Amino acid sequence: MGRGAGREYSPAATTAENGGGKKKQKEKELDELKKEVAMDDHKLSLDELGRKYQVDLSKGLTNQRAQDILARDGPNALTPPPTTPEWVKFCRQLFGGFSILLWIGAILCFLAFGIQAAMEDEPSNDNLYLGVVLAAVVIVTGCFSYYQEAKSSKIMDSFKNMVPQGARCVLLLGGVGGAGGDRCKRKVGVEMCTASPQQALVVREGEKMQINAEEVVVGDLVEVKGGDRVPADLRIVSSHGCKVDNSSLTGESEPQTRSPEFTHENPLETRNICFFSTNCVEGTARGIVIATGDRTVMGRIATLASGLEVGRTPIAMEIEHFIQLITGVAVFLGVSFFVLSLILGYSWLEAVIFLIGIIVANVPEGLLATVTVCLTLTAKRMARKNCLVKNLEAVETLGSTSTICSDKTGTLTQNRMTVAHMWFDNQIHEADTTEDQSGATFDKRSPTWTALSRIAGLCNRAVFKAGQENISVSKLSIHEREDSPQSHVLVMKGAPERILDRCSSILVQGKEIPLDKEMQDAFQNAYLELGGLGERVLGFCQLNLPSGKFPRGFKFDTDELNFPTEKLCFVGLMSMIDPPRAAVPDAVGKCRSAGIKVIMVTGDHPITAKAIAKGVGIISEGNETVEDIAARLNIPVSQVNPREAKACVVHGSDLKDMTSEQLDEILKNHTEIVFARTSPQQKLIIVEGCQRQGAIVAVTGDGVNDSPALKKADIGIAMGIAGSDVSKQAADMILLDDNFASIVTGVEEGRLIFDNLKKSIAYTLTSNIPEITPFLLFIIANIPLPLGTVTILCIDLGTDMVPAISLAYEAAESDIMKRQPRNPQTDKLVNERLISMAYGQIGMIQALGGFFTYFVILAENGFLPSRLLGIRLDWDDRSMNDLEDSYGQEWTYEQRKVVEFTCHTAFFASIVVVQWADLIICKTRRNSVFQQGMKNKILIFGLLEETALAAFLSYCPGMGVALRMYPLKVTWWFCAFPYSLLIFIYDEVRKLILRRYPGVDLGQPYPGKTMGLGGKKGTVTPHERNPNPGPTNSPKMSKKKMKRKKKKKDMEELKKEVVMDDHKLTLDELSAKYSVDLTRGHSPEKAQEILARDGPNALTPPTTTPEWVKFCKQLFGGFSLLLWTGAILCFVAFSIQLYFSEDATKDNLYLGIVLTVVVVITGCFSYYQEAKSSKIMESFKNMVPQQALVIRGGEKFQIPVREVVVGDLVEVKGGDRIPADIRLISSHGCKVDNSSLTGESEPQSRSTEFTNENPLETQNICFFSTNCVEGSAQGIVIATGDSTVMGRIASLTSGLVVGKTPIAIEIEHFIHLITAVAVFLGVTFFGLSLILGYTWLEAVIFLIGIIVANVPEGLLATVTVCLTLTAKRMARKNCLVKNLEAVETLGSTSTICSDKTGTLTQNRMTVAHLWFDKTIYEADTSEEQIGATPPRLIIPTPSWQRTTTGDASESALLKFVEQSYSSVKEMREKSPKVAEIPFNSTNKYQVSIHLREDSSQAYILMMKGAPERILEFCSTYLLKGQEYPIDDEMKDAFQNAYLDLGGLGERVLGFCFLNLPNTYSKGFKFNTSEINFPINNLCFVGLISMIDPPRAAVPDAVGKCRSAGIKVIMVTGDHPITAKAIAKGVGIISESSETAEDIAARLKIPVSKVNPRDAQAIVVHGSELKDMNSEQLDEILQKHTEIVFARTSPQQKLIIVEGCQRLGAIVAVTGDGVNDSPALKKADIGIAMGIAGSDVSKQAADMILLDDNFASIVTGVEEGRLIFDNLKKSIAYTLTSNIPEITPFLMFILLGIPLPLGTITILCIDLGTDMVPAISLAYESAESDIMKRAPRNAKTDKLVNHRLIGMAYGQIGMIQALAGFFTYFVILAENGFKPPDLLGIRVTWENRYINDLEDSYGQQWTYEQRKVLEFTCQTAFFVSIVIVQWADLLICKTRRNSIFQQGMKNKILIFGILEETILAAFLSYTPGMDVALRMYPLKITWWFCATPYSLLIFVYDEIRRLIIRRYPGGWVEKETYY
Repeated sequence: MGRGAGREYSPAATTAENGGGKKKQKEKELDELKKEVAMDDHKLSLDELGRKYQVDLSKGLTNQRAQDILARDGPNALTPPPTTPEWVKFCRQLFGGFSILLWIGAILCFLAFGIQAAMEDEPSNDNLYLGVVLAAVVIVTGCFSYYQEAKSSKIMDSFKNMVPQGARCVLLLGGVGGAGGDRCKRKVGVEMCTASPQQALVVREGEKMQINAEEVVVGDLVEVKGGDRVPADLRIVSSHGCKVDNSSLTGESEPQTRSPEFTHENPLETRNICFFSTNCVEGTARGIVIATGDRTVMGRIATLASGLEVGRTPIAMEIEHFIQLITGVAVFLGVSFFVLSLILGYSWLEAVIFLIGIIVANVPEGLLATVTVCLTLTAKRMARKNCLVKNLEAVETLGSTSTICSDKTGTLTQNRMTVAHMWFDNQIHEADTTEDQSGATFDKRSPTWTALSRIAGLCNRAVFKAGQENISVSKLSIHEREDSPQSHVLVMKGAPERILDRCSSILVQGKEIPLDKEMQDAFQNAYLELGGLGERVLGFCQLNLPSGKFPRGFKFDTDELNFPTEKLCFVGLMSMIDPPRAAVPDAVGKCRSAGIKVIMVTGDHPITAKAIAKGVGIISEGNETVEDIAARLNIPVSQVNPREAKACVVHGSDLKDMTSEQLDEILKNHTEIVFARTSPQQKLIIVEGCQRQGAIVAVTGDGVNDSPALKKADIGIAMGIAGSDVSKQAADMILLDDNFASIVTGVEEGRLIFDNLKKSIAYTLTSNIPEITPFLLFIIANIPLPLGTVTILCIDLGTDMVPAISLAYEAAESDIMKRQPRNPQTDKLVNERLISMAYGQIGMIQALGGFFTYFVILAENGFLPSRLLGIRLDWDDRSMNDLEDSYGQEWTYEQRKVVEFTCHTAFFASIVVVQWADLIICKTRRNSVFQQGMKNKILIFGLLEETALAAFLSYCPGMGVALRMYPLKVTWWFCAFPYSLLIFIYDEVRKLILRRYPGVDLGQPYPGKTMGLGGKKGTVTPHERNPNPGPTNSPKMSKKKMKRKKKKKDMEELKKEVVMDDHKLTLDELSAKYSVDLTRGHSPEKAQEILARDGPNALTPPTTTPEWVKFCKQLFGGFSLLLWTGAILCFVAFSIQLYFSEDATKDNLYLGIVLTVVVVITGCFSYYQEAKSSKIMESFKNMVPQQALVIRGGEKFQIPVREVVVGDLVEVKGGDRIPADIRLISSHGCKVDNSSLTGESEPQSRSTEFTNENPLETQNICFFSTNCVEGSAQGIVIATGDSTVMGRIASLTSGLVVGKTPIAIEIEHFIHLITAVAVFLGVTFFGLSLILGYTWLEAVIFLIGIIVANVPEGLLATVTVCLTLTAKRMARKNCLVKNLEAVETLGSTSTICSDKTGTLTQNRMTVAHLWFDKTIYEADTSEEQIGATPPRLIIPTPSWQRTTTGDASESALLKFVEQSYSSVKEMREKSPKVAEIPFNSTNKYQVSIHLREDSSQAYILMMKGAPERILEFCSTYLLKGQEYPIDDEMKDAFQNAYLDLGGLGERVLGFCFLNLPNTYSKGFKFNTSEINFPINNLCFVGLISMIDPPRAAVPDAVGKCRSAGIKVIMVTGDHPITAKAIAKGVGIISESSETAEDIAARLKIPVSKVNPRDAQAIVVHGSELKDMNSEQLDEILQKHTEIVFARTSPQQKLIIVEGCQRLGAIVAVTGDGVNDSPALKKADIGIAMGIAGSDVSKQAADMILLDDNFASIVTGVEEGRLIFDNLKKSIAYTLTSNIPEITPFLMFILLGIPLPLGTITILCIDLGTDMVPAISLAYESAESDIMKRAPRNAKTDKLVNHRLIGMAYGQIGMIQALAGFFTYFVILAENGFKPPDLLGIRVTWENRYINDLEDSYGQQWTYEQRKVLEFTCQTAFFVSIVIVQWADLLICKTRRNSIFQQGMKNKILIFGILEETILAAFLSYTPGMDVALRMYPLKITWWFCATPYSLLIFVYDEIRRLIIRRYPGGWVEKETYY
């Protein structure tokens, strides 16, 4: 199975825990890129194009707009793909694949040596040497592999420098075929130029300018000419003979014509698009840039190529399979003999040594080096054959290839257009298409040929470049006519049918004859025949013009033709093709015979592709396509059974519509396939289809269009000369000579290396058995060791190495290119048969040879075999110097050892002798060695080298000391000869049977091919709703419960909409209801009564939390409580000890004090950080006006607002704040600003009319604390204080119960977990202590000790500091965090409910569009006012920053006119106002009369207002300065413009004027009450529309939120049309999304008939929301992805937030107004605006955006997600050290050993060495998928879960504990106390009165000496934890990525490692520490005891994460991914 076939992708998931977020997002992006290019720019008319890109097609963009677009879209450049750092590549070589097996072996050796050193006085150093050698081997081999691959990479870099400047011209000039000929070369030249900056010619503001191509932007008007590289994707608007070379993109070998016409639906084939990085070969063109950078077609290809995941190579999978096999065998043997050793009576420590020894003996030390050298040698051999291998493993992949997908242009063909055939004289002539122009020729003597060649030469714009006169390119020569030098000849070429239409005669054998029917038929047959060959056919004709009419010097006019173009003489046809390379047909044939399927995949035309495929043998001569069969049988194609056609030609348009199953059907059922007109994406899909079939796919190609397929393929093969740099970088192998035939060589070499690697491994593994069996018999039979570690190393790294490598030079067996490609499923590199042969057969014979020699030598020296059984203990006893042999001779220890080492040497020599035969039999797998021969000279050298080395090691003086190898008798060499001969004969017989009886059980090496695909998808765990059942009511309810129930009821009431009917009452009804006179008001007495009854007009302050209570919450809440519990338990334990013992240790006292100090300091720090108080009500008070004007008893009074009562008659005017809720009874142009209450950005008119059922929308109510911006009004107070609408919001906001933050819930969950673990362990060991005989008091002390030991003292400080650091980092990015825990909440956010006004928009009315002269103009709505402006408008000075007073709409008009026209002040001074009719809701217009600017002393009347009202007053309209009567056409234009602008959600005003007649001269008294001047027959001027425009940064921020899986909902009080327009503008509603109303409008059906689920987007009106129940709201929130809530009240905003929370979402709410405050407080995180936000909103929020930039939320989300990840990592790191801190205490209890780790040292870890590293993880950068995965699911992705506990406690912690105990036992052993003697010694050890305690060697120890030793051990245990925590810190950097992917950029973490190491050294070596902290200096060697464990932790976790990445959703991820 190829790389593509076996790869599994993680399933989609909704949680971050399964890690699927990143992969799912990337997979989705790649799927998008794999789709065809979707664009419609080529279909647009030029007008539509200009409108779409807002560009003038003649003048181009303005410079400013170009800069804006550049800032928006970024530079016009391709994003470089991520590269792997060199150190990561090096580490992969050092720790990847086979190396890891050797590292494990080395670690086990060090472990075995460590155990021996601890247990024995004089341990053998064999394991140490073996460990060092294994480490050295893997390092040297890793360096060598890295060097080899780095060398290949450097060769790739040198490709860019292959062509020097001088030589480049030669490359550009070579070739025969004109434009086609130099295209191949030009492509190389262009690719070389990519390093230098490219230029582009653009037209901006009507001027041409040369700019860097990177600065080209969408909408730019660009000019290109012949020789230019196209700087971006262009839509052509004009063209003059333009042709482009698309070969690198589409594979078309011929230049393509470009023109402005839309010619094809497919953008890749239409003529009016030019693509980025293609070349303009001739002509000129102008075009509009439609895509830049990564968005271009070429950019999509580049992104697709760089984004594709490349799976492992087949050889890498084989090596992994081998490692699994060899590990399985090693562990099986090791465990088996471990158990056997225990059964035989060995101690468990000896059995462990045996276990490690057997496992290590199974590790083939030399095999890694052998494999690497073999691959390197083959790569070098291939390089000599012009195949450059970039990746060593690619060598073998090519050999496994079963399908080759080959590009056509430049790969199979020569990439130069060449004349292939000619038709003249009624005959087809074949031209020479060979590469060296040495092929067949034709008779050139015919006069017709002369005429044809003359026309072809003259009617031709191509020229040869200068300096090539001596290069023989053609035998053609052109001359002037000798017969008539003064006359002209007209020559013409073109499409044959067009040429023939212009001809009346034809030239045959030099004579003109009439063009009759017969000649026309002959022409038609020739044309069809040549066209059917896939060739491009041109027709040629001529006409000799009469010299009388057309003398020399005649002026020919080619525009208005003044010469004949009809009745010409037809001369002939020429057809051209890009011909195949000469060597390709043979190469294709060889591939076919090797069982390799060759598929052509090209972008060229199907007919051309089919012709080339037939020419090179991809479609065999006798094979037919369905079209061929249909043509032969003369039936429709649809009637042909596709399976009858062996060959198939598939068009890209057909492929586009195919499913993967249909593509699989084609690939399965057709043996010969051509895919034509394919896009780069389709090439990739074809490769994936082949891989789905189980094929190993090779892809050949040379163009950029091939790069995605090259990268995706199992092996990509690029062309070295013609190939683009992109294709070379994407490929694994490069053909330096561009010879497709070299692939066959590569396939053979690939198959050969697989065979030879198999042979090398078989040879190497065989010697494992004679190396392992001596050790096994040493254990089982108790004989002296037959073979030592040193001699094993001499075999594996000495005698075996060269012979194993020599097999890489072995020639191929005879059938290598005749057998089917290797099936990766069945034909493994190492399979059970190879293991069986190497271990079970040949290896056993070799072992017999060794043992035979061993027993012979010992028998000769007196020890018969029977005497040797069970002798091992006596033999190895140093003190026994009189051991008798079988003959009674006595042997000293030294003598015995000499004999033993001589046996080792002889056993070694025997293995060398039997390996001779093994090497010879491994030469072949099937053939006899006599068939294969002995031509491999390196192998012969290997035989001699291993023999010579064995002799050297045996006989060289000094070897007895250096390697313990002794000289042998010559006869002993011959002992193994019979076994060597037996091996040779046995294997020859075996292979003879294989050849005679293929398929028998002895093994068929090439079993039939099977295909299998497997992939297990994980399950998706959706977010689950968390039902929150209400409390059950008991019959007797306490006061507290009743109070709580009442509050809940009150809150439910407040959440309901305002219920009032005062706005509906008539004035009489209102007067009666409130018992008030509407002219005189209340009497003062009655007002006092009402005040006494209702209380003051003020908001009730909520109950506030005292500061001391907040401080206590920080001191005793959450995690602090756990530490307080620990401290109290410590004090209790110390008290118990003090009571029962006079000399009680003070450890528990110190620990209790430290815990107390930690919790107090951390609590103070947290309180300081979060020092905030609920000042919400204070900010509400600031909104309340201080004074109010009331009418009481008919008189006006100015009174404090607190004294206003219900029924008071109040007056307000412009600038006042409304003192209470008021029902208006009179109004004069009154407008109020309701934005802080309803979110409406525009001031609202107020009148006495009842206009809406909703009291918030009716015009006759003014609300408490809103502002009156203009006009005046009188009204009756209908509500005061808490009863006002604003009061209800205040009560609702302050009364809302805010739930715990997600991080608080996580910390609580963590406390529960850690407490449960602590109590469980404590109680368990309490019971165990009692069982073991401890007193109950001791057991209680143990119980308390274990519980306290589980408390991570430093974790509270770590969490607090981490949150604080993140909060500070966010503050620097303008996010002020008021609550530390809110930092993480934002990262968990899954839904953002955003206010519109001031949050998404600028909160300032701005002119958006103007309509005059029947044209809509767009105004500048940007925040800086630097965008587009209407024509004729000059911008002299900025005015948008100036503040204004008055109506927001009029302020917008004022600023616009000031900005766009001239000084308004001057304008007003020149035309002073003399009269005005203010705007009111009845008239809906405003009139003002001014003196005219001219000196006529006349007046001008101006009017603005509602457009429909303004039009009613008009009879004429102004068009380009002239007045015209208003007709129906104008009315329609007005109506359309009005609807367009209104539909954009903008407020539209109409404008008109009237020059008053002279009768109204200066001094006329205008009466605006009883109008005495005309207001009809006015002249309509135009419309102006205004809107509160979006902030510039919001659309990008919304897009980022969406990509991070966050749903953005708009919740606003504004009008639905306005809200929808803004939502579309900022991307909350996507461009393509429709609401139900949109669908209804499009389909022209009622909205009720639209299925709501068909609409992705929805706009919900507050009135609809009011009537919805929670289920209906949930339905909307679930079913629609894009939602806008408009006209919502504050209560409804709160209900929406609660609805989202009901569905399990973590909700963030953004807002700036008072109306947002309840939702801000209820949300999981409230985000207020710092500049525009009200004080109320800021106080209600958890976070404030200081720059009011909605985009800062994205930063906040990333920081929040990052802090959650980093807290997880910090906790994982901190908890891990709990186990090495707890287990010493447990062993102290259970085993009765001296305490390995004291309380003081535990504190030094938790509050010393661990603190900085844990905090440093807060600085760790985000893993790559952090903003691409779905938001965290709070239900499943916990901060601390059972997996984290399992990893920290059960795995990493255990390894750390082992490291500590290993160091502890080593130190005690070195000081005389062996481990067995320590068991149960505790009581004696702790006895102060025993001063003669004996150790294992009888030495006596006093109490003081023992304590010094104990504290030294504790110091060493502490240091060991520090060392293993190095690795723990590194592995905690990432949860899924490798450390090599993440890098070491976190400088604080590096400092943390240094800090903990320096602190450990300081505590150990500083004088006085033995007194202060009981810590003592350590030997340097003791620091290294824990190093192997540290390395083991690192390697183990890297492997764990590798498995998680390789097998997402597997059990490893489910059980260990925390």
